[in-house]
Amino acid sequence: MDLKYVLKVALKRKYVILFFTFLTVTAAFYFTKNMPLTYTSESIIASGLTDDSQVEIEDKEQKESEIKQQFSNIVELARSKKIIDQVSCKLLAHELSAGKLFTEPSGMFKDLTADARQSALLLLQNRIDSLKDLNYQDKNERGLMDLIKSMGFDFDGISRNLKVKRIDNSDFISVVYESQNPDMSAFVVNELSLTLIKYYKSSDKNKNLKLIGFGAQLTEEKKVELDEKVNTLKDYKIQNQIINLYE
Repeated sequence: MDLKYVLKVALKRKYVILFFTFLTVTAAFYFTKNMPLTYTSESIIASGLTDDSQVEIEDKEQKESEIKQQFSNIVELARSKKIIDQVSCKLLAHELSAGKLFTEPSGMFKDLTADARQSALLLLQNRIDSLKDLNYQDKNERGLMDLIKSMGFDFDGISRNLKVKRIDNSDFISVVYESQNPDMSAFVVNELSLTLIKYYKSSDKNKNLKLIGFGAQLTEEKKVELDEKVNTLKDYKIQNQIINLYE
């Protein structure tokens, strides 16, 4: 189609085009003006699953399907209630101890006495340190679970804004969280990542210790081998009266 013809038609209908453009912009502004701002934070976890120094040392024939399954297990663990409940406890502990809150306090939160806050903090810290879940059968812990839910920090409240995935076929796992508070978004991805790493290592200690030990031994062997080669080279230079000005 001729460009001049298109421009001619557009000019004839410019008022119609301007009207619909204005209408679209106005509608977009009207429907989005009251939408709250959201902030997204991301943390990256290096799994070590595709690291030759850790995976291929023990099994050089490991199949890609096995690695994918391991990544899938880690991602599911990160999304699990076990891990997210720990983040919930950390969020509530922050709100109870910090001067600046992440979110608007609930009525239940506002009604807490100083003694109740201190008791809640002690109980939360115990569950965080031990990686144990709150027990709904216990009256005090059930109260904490209700308080967590009132603040929107429960499993459903967090998981709906949480994304965890492997980055393509790399060794990295992405943890993304979105909230109306930038500090809260950063807090959630950082604490979830730290909790995931802590829990994963605690359930896989023997393997990690074995790999670390083997890696240290391998490094020492390489150092000894290098030192022997350097000494051999020095002896050769001395015997042949070779002078290296850069040594």
